[in-house]
Amino acid sequence: MCQATGRIRKHAHWILLGLTLVSMSAADLPPVCSLEKPSALPGETIWARAQYPSASSNTTYEWKPAAGKILRSGASVLWNLSAVQPGMYELSAKLVVGSDVQRCTAKLLVLEPSQERGELGGALLDPKQHEGRGGNAYGAYTYVLFRGGPPDPQTRERYLAVLSAWQKLVPAIGKLENYYKKSQLNVTYVPVTTTKGIQDTAESLLANYDYSRATVILHKFPNETERGPYLITSTRPLTYDEPRAHETLLQNLSSVPGTVAAYWMESFLRQASQDRFWLAPARVSFALQLRTLLETTGQGLAPVATAFSDFSKYLGWK
Repeated sequence: MCQATGRIRKHAHWILLGLTLVSMSAADLPPVCSLEKPSALPGETIWARAQYPSASSNTTYEWKPAAGKILRSGASVLWNLSAVQPGMYELSAKLVVGSDVQRCTAKLLVLEPSQERGELGGALLDPKQHEGRGGNAYGAYTYVLFRGGPPDPQTRERYLAVLSAWQKLVPAIGKLENYYKKSQLNVTYVPVTTTKGIQDTAESLLANYDYSRATVILHKFPNETERGPYLITSTRPLTYDEPRAHETLLQNLSSVPGTVAAYWMESFLRQASQDRFWLAPARVSFALQLRTLLETTGQGLAPVATAFSDFSKYLGWK
């Protein structure tokens, strides 16, 4: 009885948090500073941006890096890390909207080239291919999974949006392997029935998608029975291995509108590249940043309310 009560309280806590997020008005949302990725090497140049629902064309942005230089101006800028030594650095932005002054910060870990990192690289996964194992193991494995073909136009739109985002956001793993050890990479797979003749379009990927392999992997998550898309990151390859408890990040996009699915994908990949990506506190940050992203793009509260109708489920809390 005590255990059951504890579970009820736990779920009630997350549901209450989700409802609180949904009930917030746009004016209550703070600005969010986000980076293209959580870590980089000295000399790299990465994107940074500030998102704020109350921003307008008259909003001014003042960026201040702890090291390096800011190139460009406005809501989206480039952060150049030339001559920056390895370490943790903060980037801050001051947003002025009329008489309203807001601030946000983001942190970047600048790494030695030999340090472990979760750099994301994409690859197609054909039926005869085994994910890297043993000496060829990657640091982490991310999968874009659909359970069966799209039964309606809305699902098809969602599938295509996620595949298009994967193509745009994730560089080819082969290029990264020229610079990093496999243990430093998070391979991001799209399973396909064949790699021959596939064109560089989301439509072509969907036409050749391997639903059988996706279903094999999804069967290892028995509580996830919806059609997807699912985004799953694991410390193990999931076709033949079982996921490690508490070392898996799972996002169910089954009810996310296709018009905003790319933002979910972007936020998920940002979290998947973090060290110890499965930790719950980081997921809370992910949820807050995601909601601000949706609000900033003008999608309104309706898709957010739908997406957070089952808050604990969507963020992988069981």
